Amino acid sequence: MKINNSKCPICKNILLNIFNNLKEGCFEQSCRNTPMHMLNIYYNDDNEIYRVYLWLYETSMYYYWDSESKKFSFGNYDKGFVSSNTFWEPDFYNYPKLIKQLKTYALFY
Repeated sequence: MKINNSKCPICKNILLNIFNNLKEGCFEQSCRNTPMHMLNIYYNDDNEIYRVYLWLYETSMYYYWDSESKKFSFGNYDKGFVSSNTFWEPDFYNYPKLIKQLKTYALFY
């Protein structure tokens, strides 16, 4: 997955760097500047993205990509989460296309 390391691909706001203890040597970048979305990006010690969490107001759902386990999941805390049988990498730089894909998943939820 590719994301510019300094700006949110959705709203172009500056991403907040957070160093955490989820995994040794990893850090997180977060965008929580708008009520329309929440984005968390997790990097491994090689500075490669290994996990992305996204919440969208438009669908009221969470989306989760894990490139290490090749897992894509989505859902919400009311109905629970579903894992898709197919893993696909999100294109955060084509936001209309991404929203269309995510809304399609939401239809089958």
